[in-house]
Amino acid sequence: MSTLKEGQKLIGKSRLGYPKLHTPEGIKGDPTSKPRYGCQILLPKTDVKKKAEIDAEFDRLAKLHFKGKIPKAKDLCMKDGDGEDGDENTKGYWVISANRAESQKRPQVVDKDGRTPLDSQDSKPYAGCVCNFLVSFYVPKNWQKICANLEIVQFVADGEPFGAGAVNAAAVMPDLSDEDEI
Repeated sequence: MSTLKEGQKLIGKSRLGYPKLHTPEGIKGDPTSKPRYGCQILLPKTDVKKKAEIDAEFDRLAKLHFKGKIPKAKDLCMKDGDGEDGDENTKGYWVISANRAESQKRPQVVDKDGRTPLDSQDSKPYAGCVCNFLVSFYVPKNWQKICANLEIVQFVADGEPFGAGAVNAAAVMPDLSDEDEI
């Protein structure tokens, strides 16, 4: 039995990108950008069932707010990761941008059991890991867009981290003796 509300979708076993889960951040290089919590959800294109559910939700919202006409791709929270805005990490994925305003309570971030909260001191979740996500799709007041509100992020499994990996200092820095002085 599902306890999801209208507009909410559980997006399972997808990769996490650009996490801002514990501290809200604005868009880099844009001083007018308001700080937000959020992330990218990389939904595998092989998950055609979930993509169809999201498309059905877009159709429902379009009927309620836009006389049945879905907004242009640039005004949707979901993009094609193989498109011109994609990169090597998004190929083969649908990219869903899900955010929360700084004024809202931050999204719940939990471990595999769904009960143990993870805080900013934990090493999980991280960009590239596999998570389950609960999002609410909605149309903001007076906007011609469909957005996704990030509700819950549940760490599921490790994945290949995005970006440069951590460097082991002992492996790259020279050994210095007590006699080595400046």
